[in-house]
Amino acid sequence: MIRLRCMMIKKNIIKYVLEFVAGLLIFIFVCLGTLIIFREVNQKSRLGEAEPYNETEGISELREIELGGVSQYILIEGQSKGNEMCLFLHGGPGLSAPYGVSSRALYPELTDSCTAVYWDQRGSGKSYQSDLDLASITYEQLSQDAIELVDYLLETFDKEKIYLIGSSWGTILGMRLAHDYPSKFHAYFGIGQVVNAKQADHLTYDWLLNEYSTLGDEESVALLKQIGKPPYKKEKNEMIFQRLIAKSEAYIKNNDGEKGVSLLELIQNVYLSPDLTLWEVYHTLIKGPDMIQNESPLWKETRYVNLNEEIKQIEVPVYFLQGMYDQITPNELLTPFFNTLEAPEKEIILLEESAHYLNNNDQLKVFEFIKSKIN
Repeated sequence: MIRLRCMMIKKNIIKYVLEFVAGLLIFIFVCLGTLIIFREVNQKSRLGEAEPYNETEGISELREIELGGVSQYILIEGQSKGNEMCLFLHGGPGLSAPYGVSSRALYPELTDSCTAVYWDQRGSGKSYQSDLDLASITYEQLSQDAIELVDYLLETFDKEKIYLIGSSWGTILGMRLAHDYPSKFHAYFGIGQVVNAKQADHLTYDWLLNEYSTLGDEESVALLKQIGKPPYKKEKNEMIFQRLIAKSEAYIKNNDGEKGVSLLELIQNVYLSPDLTLWEVYHTLIKGPDMIQNESPLWKETRYVNLNEEIKQIEVPVYFLQGMYDQITPNELLTPFFNTLEAPEKEIILLEESAHYLNNNDQLKVFEFIKSKIN
């Protein structure tokens, strides 16, 4: 009798476990299905928003071109091909969002006045290749890729010059390109301008230590004191440093009562891109940044950038658009660089609601400022 009762209890347990697993699988499949349907609907919507460009005198087109002997992707979008052309250099390095080819239909506030070119750089986003020679991912090679792209745009669209817009890591590439090839550019815009990477890391460390102390986060304070100031010889310490940055407001400022940019929104814009497969979404958000920052020479090269020593004078107008709360490329380094830089025209705009990534309101202000300079 006892044995029979034990067998019945065992059967009931198995039944409940199977029902739970079945229910969980159904829930997962429903969620996945909902996400896929949500993605497909939004992809069609974004393509629909961009299609009128192609039906008039504008353009909204993804192109695969060869740069430096490697296949890479650009998205060209604007309401009129006759408008001035603006080339975006995304950040990371390796993270092609924002301002990569996942940007279709995202920035009509800018593309109504210029033809924007979004480029997924070598090894990044849609340009990711698993068999890419990692030794080729260097500043010198990306600079060469960029100039080949600029020449392609000048010839293809019959332009004498274009505008250059760099963001984060893209500001290193952009500032140097504008300095070395002034005849190809009308002006340069730097969003989150890198000046001296090593000093920036030191200032970021000091800010984190003060921030976490103020918040009473003793665990984070202890970790910072344990690893000490950068640079780090141990990869583990670098990962701890980057993790502590990521969970702070160094990248994204949370403004009470204001709708601002969020990490979820950045991810969503990539996920809903009509120009990326799901595999390419993974490459854009995870694999590309990981490969370039941990396996290529480029990340280490960026850590030794010092524009104070490199660039004293530039022959094109330069405009810096800087988040007031940016702790990745701190204003303490940009202001002295700006003050000593010789340029035909220069201006620095502080964005009052942003850290390193632009708040939505400040994004619109940046586009308005750019349009005021190109029109």
